[in-house]
Amino acid sequence: MDQRPMLRGVFAFEDEETPEWRRVVLDADGAGGVPKFATKSECETFIRRHCARGSNPDYPNLQHVFSMLVDWHQIESILIPKIEEYDKRFPAEPPAEMNPDNRFMHGEGVGVAEGVASRVNLPFHRKTNRESTYNTLKYLFHHMRCGIFVMIRRRRVVLFVPFANKDYENNWGDNVKFDSSDGSMFQYYKEKRNYYRRENIINDPRKWWANGNIICNEHCRYRDKEHETQYWGDQFLTQLRDMLEDACKHRNIPDCEFFINKRDYPHLKENLSEPYGFLFDKDDREPADDIPLTRFKYATYAPIMSFYVSERFADIPFPCSEDWEAATGLVFPQSFKHTHCDACPCRDKENCQNDWECFCELKPGQKKRHGVEEPRDLFTASNFRKFYKPWDEKVDTAFFRGSATGGGTTVETNQRLQLAHLSNLWKSDPARNGDDAGDGVPLLNAEVTTWNLRDKKIAGKPMTFLRTEGLNFEAGRQHFIPIYEQSVFKYLLYVEGHCAANRYAFLMRLGSVILKVESRCVADKMWYYPILKPFEDHVPVKADLSDLADKIQWCRDNDDQCRAIAARAHALYEQFISKAAIQDYMELICTQVAQRFEPTPSWYHRPTDADSVKKPRLPPPRSMCVSGPNGRHCKRCLELKSDESARRDSQRGSGDPNRYGRDDRDRGGSHRNRSDSYSDRSSGGGGRYNNSSGGGRYT
Repeated sequence: MDQRPMLRGVFAFEDEETPEWRRVVLDADGAGGVPKFATKSECETFIRRHCARGSNPDYPNLQHVFSMLVDWHQIESILIPKIEEYDKRFPAEPPAEMNPDNRFMHGEGVGVAEGVASRVNLPFHRKTNRESTYNTLKYLFHHMRCGIFVMIRRRRVVLFVPFANKDYENNWGDNVKFDSSDGSMFQYYKEKRNYYRRENIINDPRKWWANGNIICNEHCRYRDKEHETQYWGDQFLTQLRDMLEDACKHRNIPDCEFFINKRDYPHLKENLSEPYGFLFDKDDREPADDIPLTRFKYATYAPIMSFYVSERFADIPFPCSEDWEAATGLVFPQSFKHTHCDACPCRDKENCQNDWECFCELKPGQKKRHGVEEPRDLFTASNFRKFYKPWDEKVDTAFFRGSATGGGTTVETNQRLQLAHLSNLWKSDPARNGDDAGDGVPLLNAEVTTWNLRDKKIAGKPMTFLRTEGLNFEAGRQHFIPIYEQSVFKYLLYVEGHCAANRYAFLMRLGSVILKVESRCVADKMWYYPILKPFEDHVPVKADLSDLADKIQWCRDNDDQCRAIAARAHALYEQFISKAAIQDYMELICTQVAQRFEPTPSWYHRPTDADSVKKPRLPPPRSMCVSGPNGRHCKRCLELKSDESARRDSQRGSGDPNRYGRDDRDRGGSHRNRSDSYSDRSSGGGGRYNNSSGGGRYT
């Protein structure tokens, strides 16, 4: 079979270019659409069969499940022409009125709709058009590095295009300080190797990018395998497109377009200031700390949908891939990334004869080092049924398992580390370990399953990583318990990492009480959070955990009320987060976006140089603006005065006899001479519409 890379999964199904993928999405038996499976084994078989072909014609090493555009030339030669093509084939039609039966139009769901409306009514979203889309594309590609563009026409997804700037350059790299003995980058990574593997760090911090508080600075893990770099992961893509396609099928989704941010931090501040202020040692929660956006600042932007949002950002809350997986109970291909096993007997690295199997000897619990990335079956319906526990059979313990994510790297700055610290501290406290009660049931059972040793940055602190010495507990996979098995405990702790945790909706289904720890994060909300109410569907806990023991004891003392709280959370999930609810929510946000979009007139043709911001040619002034004893020159006149002085100096140096000083012209020099002396300056540098920053239209 021809294995040359082709574009895959990014266009309307009928326009699919990759032959084998086209057969999948246009299945004659009626299944069709984005591939999804009832079991993990079925999904893995599919991945093995289809992953071999590359996903990008210009970059054959890329293996994304959906093609990802990685340079601006691809944006201009692939994405923008397709936008124009679909504009002609399917001109945007006005949206219909919202279905009055939509659950977010009345009752408890109204709060969710109000949160969306507050964002789409911001000045730069209130009236959008095609230029808004291009502005946002440039902002995300050049300033934030990556995103996904979505275009819906006639209740079909016609464009679902991931992109990541492989040549990205940030505007904060020169500010990075390092938590090392001498403050240097070299010493920092030398010291870090005492805790972590040797990293393949990009040498120039200006080439790094951030995912919330995590600093990303490796294109590829191994220095001798740079050709395997993928620039950006392809996880979540199949789930997100399937969610959009399903909503188009079951709801009246209008013609619209927007961007999806699948990272862990929102991207567009409500006041158009720098979105990642913490990288400049500013607190993004404090408006007084905001610093100006210095590039790619425009008057209007297309909406950006994000999984994790904040009231300080304009990003519109969007269901995450886990929400959709849990709602459908199906298994999706997570990634098409694959590597050939060195021990494979076929020796064919291009087209493995053993379906990309890994033949390495592995210890118990180890992941396969080669082959395909395993799909996950965490959210299948069978797992929920298998581990269901009635309330009376649950254990009276507050339970938590999770990795050591979070911007902080100490017990004082990281809530998950603090929780594990308390749990191990209380093991020797008879009042809290169950000894005094005589039943041996502890108040708390909290452990960290994996250390997170990525580079991290929070406002006011240098870049650092987690040092494990001095902690009273050990992290490790020995503590891991799948989330659906955690239903054996009556009280489940929800503790964020460096953003809101997508596990919350999952916890609502387990029939246990959620102890919701107050957030310290910026990105502290998800799309359904407006429906949550303390002591009705969860029990709140202070951010510093100072009342944790009291809250657990309160739960024990109020068992009937806690049973009702757990039942209420489950009912809210079914009403507002289930599959039908997600379909309603997609209708809500797409309609809100479409109502504010003004289609391009059929007669309009975008100028070929529209993206080239040029200083306007201003006519020469007839006189300077200064007047009166205290008059001051405007910026324009100061520039002209400086230019004239430089011109006179140049003419004196060249011995030019035809030179006129400003006084000569003011006393009656010819209009032609005045005009000639200014004509070239009107298009020179330093004007009021200076674009030297490389992107901002009016900076």
